Amino acid sequence: NITPLGIRQTHKKLNKINFGKGIEQIHQNAFSGTSIESLQIPQNVISIESHSFNKNNDLKIVEFLDDEENVKELSVELYAFSNNKNLEKVIFSKNFKNFDSKIFFNCKKLKEIIVNKNNAYYKTINNILYDKIGREIIFIPSGLKIETAEIEEGVEIIGKERYDFHYLLSG
Repeated sequence: NITPLGIRQTHKKLNKINFGKGIEQIHQNAFSGTSIESLQIPQNVISIESHSFNKNNDLKIVEFLDDEENVKELSVELYAFSNNKNLEKVIFSKNFKNFDSKIFFNCKKLKEIIVNKNNAYYKTINNILYDKIGREIIFIPSGLKIETAEIEEGVEIIGKERYDFHYLLSG
């Protein structure tokens, strides 16, 4: 039984969202262009569609919450959090599984990525997202200032989109 949420907020006055336990889906453009400053996505949300939180210029922190009772996987579509020009920090829950770099497309101030240490799929080293075993660099936040690329021992794959990796290193 899925409860979708698709308000399509277009006014800029909305600055806080409290998600109820029944919300499982957030539809495309549901909260684009609001004044939300921080966002906590509860574990009961299992689907966030494209551009759901697009162009929220006040958004600085996104946190995917853990819930011991509910271990459903979350599906986040491409560009779900794109064009948030002041987004600085993202915190991933232990159950967060499906990541694509385009989720945070054009978030140029994003510099801090934290992954719950019990996450079975990902880890971070110096705010760079790796697969859990450290074989692949998954994502480098575009706000991270990198002058010298230090590739950790054991890395075999540098992103699926090498152009993005090169772009992030060259600024």
